[in-house]
Amino acid sequence: MVRTVRHLPNELLASHQPGTDLPPEQRLQVAVVEQAYHDLLRFDPTTPPHEAVLEWIMSPARHPFSFEAVCESVGLDPDYLRRGMLSVAEQLLQPSQQDGRRARAAR
Repeated sequence: MVRTVRHLPNELLASHQPGTDLPPEQRLQVAVVEQAYHDLLRFDPTTPPHEAVLEWIMSPARHPFSFEAVCESVGLDPDYLRRGMLSVAEQLLQPSQQDGRRARAAR
């Protein structure tokens, strides 16, 4: 199932607007976080792509391509962003969970 995608907070989007001074590698890092957010919301939570994105976002790993390192490299608080991303994903999931319960109850 493909879901409607909401946008990231303004502080992230503003970091790659024309006229900003982010070097290319940081613009790429912003794009990676933005894509992870879109994928988290777009894929059904029971599918491997969703699980892989969730695993990356939740991982405490500290290497150059970890969620923590990417966020910090572009000046974002990884805990704040993680909480916001998960909150929006949970809000979007609730209606589909309710629909599933209704369908099972109707059987």
